[in-house]
Amino acid sequence: MWKYIFGFANVAAVKCAIELGVADAIQNHHSPITLNPIVDGTIGYVQTPLSRRLLGRGGNSMESLFLLESSPVMLKPWHFLNDRVRLDGNTAAFEAAHGNDIWKYAAVNPDHSKLIDDAMACHARMDVPRMIERCPEVFDGIKLW
Repeated sequence: MWKYIFGFANVAAVKCAIELGVADAIQNHHSPITLNPIVDGTIGYVQTPLSRRLLGRGGNSMESLFLLESSPVMLKPWHFLNDRVRLDGNTAAFEAAHGNDIWKYAAVNPDHSKLIDDAMACHARMDVPRMIERCPEVFDGIKLW
């Protein structure tokens, strides 16, 4: 049960690390680094394949997707799931939370629109190469001009 009660803490900690630029600071140091330059300690931290996904740049970064999904705008609908069930069942949780669907909301909130754009680009960078490799027939007949 504790996992469910405090599950948000992992998301909050990773979001904090992204916003503080911890992964970028470790990457830019080019050798193990303690938390004092970025808590005093004797163990140094280096990037792992998973932590590299939090870098602010690069083809494998998932930073943008994480920042979108952990934003207050995207977390708020989770508090409206009961409204979704109680209402007619046709109102999305996002719309119950914000009064519009996600695209109308983004149209009048440019900062959120940029989060969506960046997250979709992040997702595409990860998935499109795999799609091309594993399902090339999907792209038959598509011409680039």
